[in-house]
Amino acid sequence: MPSRRPLNIFSFLLCAILVPTADFAQSSAPQSTTPRDTVSPPNVARDPKIEEWKPSTLPADALAFGAALEENAPPKLKKWCENYAKKEMPKQKIDPRATMAVVDKEFSKASDEARDAVIFLLDYLAYKEEDTGQRQLAARIRRMDDEAYDITRRMQIMKETEQNLLASTRRVPSQQELMRNDEQAREMEQQLRRISDDRKVKMGQLQTQRKRVDVYLKVMSVTHARMAGIEASVLRTMQ
Repeated sequence: MPSRRPLNIFSFLLCAILVPTADFAQSSAPQSTTPRDTVSPPNVARDPKIEEWKPSTLPADALAFGAALEENAPPKLKKWCENYAKKEMPKQKIDPRATMAVVDKEFSKASDEARDAVIFLLDYLAYKEEDTGQRQLAARIRRMDDEAYDITRRMQIMKETEQNLLASTRRVPSQQELMRNDEQAREMEQQLRRISDDRKVKMGQLQTQRKRVDVYLKVMSVTHARMAGIEASVLRTMQ
């Protein structure tokens, strides 16, 4: 294997940037039933964590370089990078030195510049995967919030209708009708709890993916500044 440059542009990032993948466990559903009177509309206002999140840095030049690398990568190399970034990197800590070791082993005959470009491409593709994932999770949580709000509104309307009937002198609801309404309310309360439990898990996953997006952007920002003189076309030598 050819020796690497003494100051490889990726090795210095090891100690500064390490983000573990997270394990998530869904909490147990409550056993007691909450009376209908205590139910309030969840998430009436959009959660700012969902709507307003932006990464702490957005290095436009580095992202443009990553896109150029993706465009210049030969089909076989591009396929390998895409598979590794999608299947392996999400399971790992963000560790540039570990990525470098994988690339050195897989492409030992390539030049230092070409291998450094492959490492950058892997970080870029992994960033894209994480960013797509966090956007999909955020959209899923927004749909859950909408569903929970709709259920709560239906419960409120049902309660108001029942109260109006009880106060009316023209029609008194039967005991069977009241029991049926109670059962329907309990079912909707259970739906709300399931949505709430699932939302907590999804929020944990979302926060982790957004942290990983941030770290990949920081990695690319720093490494791009140290890749002066390396052109995206260097990947064309790796046929």
